[in-house]
Amino acid sequence: MAITGSVQGNVVGLYIDDANSDVDGSNWSDGSSIDSSYHLVGASTNASISISNASYETVFKTTATGTEGLGSSKRSYGIGAQSASMSIEGVVALDATHNLEFLAGLALDKTAITVVWATNDAAEYALAGTGFITSLEASGGVNDFTTFSCTIEIDGDISEVNAG
Repeated sequence: MAITGSVQGNVVGLYIDDANSDVDGSNWSDGSSIDSSYHLVGASTNASISISNASYETVFKTTATGTEGLGSSKRSYGIGAQSASMSIEGVVALDATHNLEFLAGLALDKTAITVVWATNDAAEYALAGTGFITSLEASGGVNDFTTFSCTIEIDGDISEVNAG
């Protein structure tokens, strides 16, 4: 069933294909179920995506009527390279199937992975890319839950999945 209205953060997560068999996320779902090669990172409390477009500025001379030539100048912007990353935070659960141990293995092996930022509804809009874990941190404070955070830098372009 399609999500209507605002999307609660409770249904958003990162799904990882550690075999990297689907580099653009196109096999993420068949529209009704999530492909079994994708694993939801367990015990997560936050999943985010960041996309940045580098911009560059050009300035050229114009005439008093606005056409190119001598007179005043005009400024224009262009878009260059795009970069993206996805991150996940959560509570360490050593009995969870795809939690800290899973992420640490991928980071230590420097494994290329396909990652999808999505809701738990396979028919909904999602964003996918291939990348590497560039940062993994776990922290356990006194009288507190042990938590983890992980950042995945995307190598290449982000793909839209189930785009309307």
